[in-house]
Parts: sequence; C-alpha cells; structure tokens
Amino acid sequence: MWWARQPIRFLASSNSLPTARLKELGLDGTRRLAVYLGGFSPHKNLIALVNAFREVAGQPEFSDLIFVMVGDNSGDSDCRLWRRRLVDAR
Repeated sequence: MWWARQPIRFLASSNSLPTARLKELGLDGTRRLAVYLGGFSPHKNLIALVNAFREVAGQPEFSDLIFVMVGDNSGDSDCRLWRRRLVDAR
C-alpha cells in the first residue's frame, strides 16, 4: 500500500487578533498556540505528538503554549486518550 507523505509545515501568524469563536473557546490571543491540523487515525501516531508536546510544555520558556488539535475525530476512540494526556500535562 502506498502512503502519501506530506511535509511538516510551521507557519507563524502575524495576525494575533482572535476571532469571536476563538474567544468563546478560551483562546484570547494572549498565549501562543501549537496547532495540529489533520486526521486522527491511529497510523498518524498522535500519541507521540501529544507526548512530545507534554515535554515541550514542561519547559519554562514554553509555559504559555497551548496545544490545539483540529480535525474530524468521528469514529476515533483514541481521542479520549489524547485529551486525557493533554489535560494531565497541565
């Protein structure tokens, strides 16, 4: 089976003004965001990504960092586990 590999992209936004929806979600623009945008299938190995975020977030220079995962999680039972690990990282 062939799997497409896409490069990891890091983008810095110069617009730090949050939308009303982001404010509703508690993202008021005062903290930096690390965003994952993609699928939640097991082959994505998102557990490793969550664990890596936990390590980074534990460092003083990244104490303001919020990790946001965006994507369709319907039918993905692992989402509860990821949420638990992120909550435990706080």
